Amino acid sequence: MNTNSKLKQASLYGLLASVPLLIVLAIRVFSGQYLNGQILGLIDNAVFILGIFFIIKHYRNVVCGGSVTLGECVKMGTLSSLMVGIVIGFALFLIFKFDAKMSEAVLRTVRNVYASVGIPKSDVEQIMSTLKSLLPVTQFIGALISNVIGGLFVSLICGAFLRNRSGNGFDEAMKEVE
Repeated sequence: MNTNSKLKQASLYGLLASVPLLIVLAIRVFSGQYLNGQILGLIDNAVFILGIFFIIKHYRNVVCGGSVTLGECVKMGTLSSLMVGIVIGFALFLIFKFDAKMSEAVLRTVRNVYASVGIPKSDVEQIMSTLKSLLPVTQFIGALISNVIGGLFVSLICGAFLRNRSGNGFDEAMKEVE
């Protein structure tokens, strides 16, 4: 499978894995539990991990014919996570761009943290004015980075369990080089 085809496959997998994550995100936002919903946060993480696991498993069984290396698992899982990060990041961007209530809740939390640390009020207000305009962008970038890094680690773990263990590892690696 060439690189372009793998990228298309990973994009499709990432889009499909984003659907349940968008549903959990919508539940968190509409229930008002975006900032302090620990149970929904755990569900979100479990859905993400299961999504990466099933992406790699499907890729191994259907696309690769039952045999896949750890490197292929990590590539597919990380590329799929990149697409998930783009979709979730875009959804967060839209939420924080157009929902003033959500933005104010996050800014209030940040303001309270800064005040509890002892940052002067004038500095906090200056930071808040800058943060208010950058909040949608920072949410997008944060979602993108956290999904890619999380996907990398989850892919490593899932790949360790799902990779092909039969045969000589050196011979399999040399097949990829040829």
